[in-house]
Amino acid sequence: MGATITITADTDEDPYSAFWANVSEGDIETVEQHFTGSPDWTLSSDPTDIRVFTLFASIEVGGRAPRLYLATDPEMVDAAADAVEQLLARGPDSLS
Repeated sequence: MGATITITADTDEDPYSAFWANVSEGDIETVEQHFTGSPDWTLSSDPTDIRVFTLFASIEVGGRAPRLYLATDPEMVDAAADAVEQLLARGPDSLS
């Protein structure tokens, strides 16, 4: 079952969104370890926080509620997208 990863900075200064589809379960675990091991990202207990926070990474597996990681610094979003690209050994499927 493929998973998706979305990393977004919904800011006026530098809007950015990267999306990866069909991510394997093993790769999802590796990416999640990156976010949980980073002091720059916080796991939200409410997946609807996407409506409130503008800097986030969303990991969705098999139609379950997404796991939402929140950041406070736009530079962390760019760094996270670069890290995910390295961890998956491929660029995003969509970049805007």
